[in-house]
Amino acid sequence: MKLLALLLFIFTADSYGQSISDKLIAAVGKLEVDSQFKHGTISLYIVESKTGNIIFDKNSETGLAPASCLKVITAVSAYELLGKEYRYQTRLGYKGKVDNEVLNGNVYIVGSGDPTLGSWRYNGTKENVVLNNFIKAIKEAGIQKINGLVLGDDRLWGTQKIPDGWIWQDIGNYYGVGPSALNWRENQYDLILKSGKKIGDPVRIAGTRPKFLPGIHLINELTSAEKGSGDNAYIYLAPDAETGFIRGTIPVNEDSFVIAGSVPDGGKLLAATVYQNFSSGKIYPDNNINYLKGKAKWSRPDTVFYTHTSPPLDSIMYWFLKKSINLYGEALVKTIGYEKIR
Repeated sequence: MKLLALLLFIFTADSYGQSISDKLIAAVGKLEVDSQFKHGTISLYIVESKTGNIIFDKNSETGLAPASCLKVITAVSAYELLGKEYRYQTRLGYKGKVDNEVLNGNVYIVGSGDPTLGSWRYNGTKENVVLNNFIKAIKEAGIQKINGLVLGDDRLWGTQKIPDGWIWQDIGNYYGVGPSALNWRENQYDLILKSGKKIGDPVRIAGTRPKFLPGIHLINELTSAEKGSGDNAYIYLAPDAETGFIRGTIPVNEDSFVIAGSVPDGGKLLAATVYQNFSSGKIYPDNNINYLKGKAKWSRPDTVFYTHTSPPLDSIMYWFLKKSINLYGEALVKTIGYEKIR
């Protein structure tokens, strides 16, 4: 953060006097003697965008592990290539005919990669708001009964949700979640755990958030550890899988210890949740759900009757950088690729 602040000062300060290179040398020199960098390494490489001339080079060939600092690069790239007003659109449509308030056909939820759909971080994306809008829209389309399926259409980006090389210990936990064309509640859920009174006692799953988690079966192998030992619980659940394991420990005498996991199929969870809410909203789907991904050979909806629009990119970026949300970063990278090659 200090490096970013100094660089912003350099490029917004008066340009007379010292050259940019001189200012950079002076600023980085100050950072190097700062107590926070006593055991750190600074690497910075800047070129002039029009000419390619090197303006500053400090340890440019030194291998570093900047981790989430690279989210700044993702954010800048998204601003430049998508624009700060860019918004995702999730469409609700159907294929078939409506006769006397009965749809003889299927309802589609068509994703565009929106990582905020169902998120609790924005008023317009919260789960109950989105679901109520879906129910209202389908009623306004003149549909009270569905002789067909509720389809989650996740085909836009293909089937690979996480990059090669992500480790097994990460991908079942909330920070290891991958993006899909259809995401729901940031593709994560909470497990509420209750530990035993003695070290080695089994840990019980007391509840989940959301309560409705169809298609996920977790085999609980957690045990209780000494007081103050912290969160050493890990969820092992692969993308597209239905069965996983919870291993490790949490401290003794915990009544509501919360860990968060990644949903293996956000689109499938969304379709199932919409199906359930259609039924509770007195819209009666006849069959069940289906989840379309990859190159599934299903037709597209011929009537779109509702479009949910995400917050603008600058609002998405606020939470992306404030909370370092991996899902948002992965979704933005996929969005840039899709928008620039289609």
